[in-house]
Amino acid sequence: MEGKRGDEWVPAKEAPPGKLRVMLADPQTLIRKGLTSLMQNRDDLEVVGEAKDRTELLLKLPELQPDLVLMDINLPGGDGIEVIRHICHGFPEIKVVVLTTMDGEETMMAAIKAGAKGYLSKTIEPAHLFFYLAGISRGEAVIPPVLAGRILESMARHQKQPEQQVILSHREKEVLRLVAAGATNREIAETLVISENTVKNHLKNIMEKLGSKNRMQAVRLAMEHGLLAKQL
Repeated sequence: MEGKRGDEWVPAKEAPPGKLRVMLADPQTLIRKGLTSLMQNRDDLEVVGEAKDRTELLLKLPELQPDLVLMDINLPGGDGIEVIRHICHGFPEIKVVVLTTMDGEETMMAAIKAGAKGYLSKTIEPAHLFFYLAGISRGEAVIPPVLAGRILESMARHQKQPEQQVILSHREKEVLRLVAAGATNREIAETLVISENTVKNHLKNIMEKLGSKNRMQAVRLAMEHGLLAKQL
């Protein structure tokens, strides 16, 4: 394991062949030391370094070159999601696994999208943790069933909803046809025998319904929705 000689940080010795080289990144010393203690006698894992915050993690990472970073999402000094993204982009051969107390759906989704290969809760049993890490070392993406279920539910809720059908009144369609024909507000008012203010109100309602920024975009969107004949 790593250590210090005076004020100088001494990198860990290279892990024996076949062992998964793990770097721990967690703001709590007790967590880091506890994980190190759990892993020190295993034949398949070797802790090669520790970091208490974002700066220390990114400083040590290039030299240690671990196989896997086991990190808390709440590292001091920066956004944990950005840290994951930085590691996965800059060191694609290094796998990132989140070990945290945060089990919010948005955070889980963001971590996975940023490139994390696993998202585990700190309430996990040690035997389960080692089981999941072994799977990750084989190239599997690991999320416990409970968390996976939440992610799937979140994805289902965030699926794009079908577009609502746009409904224009008969008068609004008349106004829009005249706009498409190039008529001004005054010409529309004279043709339909209504006031210019009424024309403006109709146009405002039309643009709100279609989500357009101006009258000509409203005409285009109305054609796309089949509300106006495209030959106009």
